[in-house]
Amino acid sequence: MMRLRRGLYRLGFRPRLGSIWHSPSLHMIYAFKDADFVNTFKSAFETTYEEIIMTDNNIQDSTMHGPYSEEELNKTYSDEDNGTMPEAVQALRDSVVGHKIVKAEKGGTIPKKEGSWRYDLLRGPTNADVTLTLDNGKRVMLVSVSDCCAYGSVDDFIQKLPTLDHIITDVGTTESYTKWHILAGMDDVLELDVSWSPGNAFYYAYGINVEVFELEEEK
Repeated sequence: MMRLRRGLYRLGFRPRLGSIWHSPSLHMIYAFKDADFVNTFKSAFETTYEEIIMTDNNIQDSTMHGPYSEEELNKTYSDEDNGTMPEAVQALRDSVVGHKIVKAEKGGTIPKKEGSWRYDLLRGPTNADVTLTLDNGKRVMLVSVSDCCAYGSVDDFIQKLPTLDHIITDVGTTESYTKWHILAGMDDVLELDVSWSPGNAFYYAYGINVEVFELEEEK
């Protein structure tokens, strides 16, 4: 009788309780097998592992600037951009990384540079929002760009470390490119407060011009 019951269970039959073919012990054994706990656990583990790997890959794919991940614009109407703001930050990055900032100050008169668009168009100097003097004697000037309803400007800066005596390693941004972080490793040396808008995008010029001048150009 037991052999017949075992044969029925092996064939896939599951006799109900009360049937002469029902076996409590076989019913428990095959209920466990039918549930396939091993494969269920394996599948759940593999899914969790894949999610961890995908999350890790997403973190690795995100470009980091010190502690700040690279921002994405054009998520809302208020942060529409045609590449102007990331290009301005990259220009600043290219100008200061590898150097120390000797002095940071608001304003600064931009020298006339014959042959440049500024000299030809304006026929004279204009003022920068912020001027950074580097250890190689170069002056990096951050100049506002405004046209009609579009604009960009560096409104202020904050020195975040006790001294400026640090090699600059990167420049990051937060708050939709309205905070620029000049970094030494994972620490802010300077934080720039920036305001910008493309206005009626993208008919007018806006953003921040980064202009670098050699000492002899200022004499």
